[in-house]
Amino acid sequence: AKTNDMHARLVTSFFLRRAKKVYTAALVLPDDRNDDDLTKDAIHVDDPVQNHPASSTFRFVRRTGERIGIFKVDLNTGRKHQVRIHAAEALGAPVMLDITYGPKPCDVGDSIRKINGDGDRAIDPRWFCLHASELSIPEHRVDVEAALPAWWDTLDLTRAE
Repeated sequence: AKTNDMHARLVTSFFLRRAKKVYTAALVLPDDRNDDDLTKDAIHVDDPVQNHPASSTFRFVRRTGERIGIFKVDLNTGRKHQVRIHAAEALGAPVMLDITYGPKPCDVGDSIRKINGDGDRAIDPRWFCLHASELSIPEHRVDVEAALPAWWDTLDLTRAE
């Protein structure tokens, strides 16, 4: 914001939950069960995060690779690590490369081996496959989209199976 007044208005929009945030996430789908329930309809998760109410909606977009699903995630609340916790704990499908809430080590098949094995580009261990892709604040006519990070191409996450 260029002015203090507009900054205050934007902060108020977030505080009153008028801002709509959408994330794109690559989730490691469970291999020990049928994942049809994860890939059919929108999945609403209403589980507390750090003892505070938290609500997320996961929408399946496509499968890429053997065990990776791309999802759009709508945040109905805005808790720290909300998407990561809901994906890992409620869905059993952690965010790809998330070493905090995902499996240790994060075994996601050929994509990771290609990069960390004999690949020519290393992935920063602080990175994981969760991206703030859309922000909308209708009262201020804000509607922006952010392209997926270029390094996701290295993981072959931008192509459909």
